[in-house]
Amino acid sequence: MPAGSRQARLAIAAVLAALALPDAGFAQAGGSQNDATLIDRQMTNGSLADIVPDASGEDDLLRDTRRVSLKNVLQRAFPLLAAKWGQPDIQVCWENPRPEDDAARTKVRAAIAETWERHSALKFTGWEECPTQSSGIRITVEDAGPHVKSLGKYLDGWPAGMVLNFAFREWGDGCQSEMDQCIKSIAVHEFGHAAGFSHEQNRPDKPAECGEEKQGDDGDTVNLTPWDPESVMNYCNAKYNNLGELSALDIQAVKQIYGEP
Repeated sequence: MPAGSRQARLAIAAVLAALALPDAGFAQAGGSQNDATLIDRQMTNGSLADIVPDASGEDDLLRDTRRVSLKNVLQRAFPLLAAKWGQPDIQVCWENPRPEDDAARTKVRAAIAETWERHSALKFTGWEECPTQSSGIRITVEDAGPHVKSLGKYLDGWPAGMVLNFAFREWGDGCQSEMDQCIKSIAVHEFGHAAGFSHEQNRPDKPAECGEEKQGDDGDTVNLTPWDPESVMNYCNAKYNNLGELSALDIQAVKQIYGEP
């Protein structure tokens, strides 16, 4: 083995040790800033091995380097690693579909196709009325603060695991004049939670100019990379939910976790 190669491996090993993620004991992460019901739910611990694709054919040095890069991306986006879905095809259904909401439901589906699906291997399928019991993401529509009851795979089969609002009378009446934009922006944000992403402002290295409080609990991830002021998951973004568009770092992170589209 060339001396340079061995030294590089030792250096990378030291970096990996320094970057090691502690176990992340995680509870519920909610979505709405105002009226969301925060329901505590303990989650299991996550590990980097759960999200690194098989690379058995790679040179050790290349594989270790790739893992260092992956850690930086994941820490920047602040996901809950344990919440990654085991497969990229995720069932979605509506618990209370009404004919008058047909257009809004179509807008939600299109918004997800143009963002999380377009930029990763994630595929949200189904979108029909929920049976009594089902796997995947179960959405209910009500005039209340949009939210999720957990993150990622921990929503699997949970009744009313995601709540979306199409009326904006009792909650968010400012959306009355921007109905389509609000439906899109909120849906993309909540499906970010459904993919496993926490709120950006929950990061321990949140800058002082961000005055938003944490929403939901978060893990003990040590963040070593800059935070993302343009993230669709960031309440301190000057654009509400980034107008329903993924930032460059949102895209990079979801690709790293779920793969290329």
